[in-house]
Amino acid sequence: MMKQPTNNTSDNLLPPTAALTRFIVDLDQLNVYDAEPEEQKHHGFSLGDMGFLFATNEKAEVVENTSTCSIPNTPLWFKGMINVRGNLVPVVDFGLLLDIKVKNLAEWVLILGAGNKSVGISIDNLPILVDSSKQIEEIPPLPEILQKHNRAAFLHEKRIWLELDYGNFFTDLFNTLES
Repeated sequence: MMKQPTNNTSDNLLPPTAALTRFIVDLDQLNVYDAEPEEQKHHGFSLGDMGFLFATNEKAEVVENTSTCSIPNTPLWFKGMINVRGNLVPVVDFGLLLDIKVKNLAEWVLILGAGNKSVGISIDNLPILVDSSKQIEEIPPLPEILQKHNRAAFLHEKRIWLELDYGNFFTDLFNTLES
C-alpha cells in the first residue's frame, strides 16, 4: 500500500493578493540613512588651456593613435579615417580646428559614440574624471564654432571645462565638408 504525502502543496499556497500583501514593511526598523547626493562627474580631456567634458555614461573609448588614412581635398583639421575593429571612424584634430596650441603630438584617439555615429578626436593625454558640480554662469569667449554647441561650463582645478553637444557639433562640422 502506498503512503499518501502528508503535505498537499496546493493547500499551502496563498491566493495571489494575499501573497503580494503579506509583508508589511516597518520603516522604523529599516537601516535608512540620508546619503549626500553624489557629486556630478564627467570625463574630460584637455587641449592647451581648454577642457572638454563628455558624460560618464556616454559611449567612449580611447585607442592608441594608429595610422590614419588621410582623405584628399579635406581641411587640415580632418586627419582622416582609422579602422577600429572593422569600423571606419573619422578623426578630427581639435587643436587645429579650434586653433589651440598643443604641446605634444597626439598619442591617443578618443572615440565618442558607436558604430556609424562614432567620431575620433586626437588627444594628448588620457581623459580624467572631472567634478562638474561647480557650474559657472559667465562663460568666457569661445571660438565661434563652439558657441552654439556648448551646453554648460564648469570650473575644476582652476580650469574651465566645456560640456559640448558632440552629436550636433560633429553633424554640423561634417555637413560643412559636404557643401
